[in-house]
Amino acid sequence: MFMDEMAERTGGKVQFQYFSSEQLAKSTELLSATQLGVVDVGEIVPSYFADKLPASGILEMPGLAESSCAAGAAFRAISEPGTPLYDSEYKPAGVRILSYIAYPSYSFHSMRPIRSIDDFKGVKVRVSGPGMEIAVAKLGGVGVKVPSTEIYDAVARGTVDATLQGYQAIVHHYGLHYGLHEVVKHSLTGYPFGQSVSTSPKIGQ
Repeated sequence: MFMDEMAERTGGKVQFQYFSSEQLAKSTELLSATQLGVVDVGEIVPSYFADKLPASGILEMPGLAESSCAAGAAFRAISEPGTPLYDSEYKPAGVRILSYIAYPSYSFHSMRPIRSIDDFKGVKVRVSGPGMEIAVAKLGGVGVKVPSTEIYDAVARGTVDATLQGYQAIVHHYGLHYGLHEVVKHSLTGYPFGQSVSTSPKIGQ
């Protein structure tokens, strides 16, 4: 819809060719793919690039935002040109963020029920970045970084016992079929276990 609208408003001067499901680059490689010009615009999850964008993973910390709208507005406010986050991370990386998507708060989905703090001990939990990894460790669990496209197999094979995931992504999300309802049997919600944000950067200032 965005791409069609952009083409219409520019009289066809701006056109997009869309590639889905990691056709051009793995999700963990999209930042460098954008920097190298393999793609002109890429959708990245900053937490996948904690070594290059460490402060951008702030939204992974639990309890910071009650809604996607609040999280998205807050992240935009601290990462636009002229802000400390832009000057310290995105400007040095040579990219400019075009859009922001903050996903709904993550909930805890597991193979076995979690009824108390003690039940977290030793549980291997899929996390998307270091913020969630710290939170899981504080609960007594073990964070395991797994790209979103590999979550189903990680749970099904027992690589992880649980995943932090928004409810909207249990079955499918943005064209990807997760099918997690087939392998996770229990969910714990009622508290925002952090969020993930996707940004669409392009090369240039």
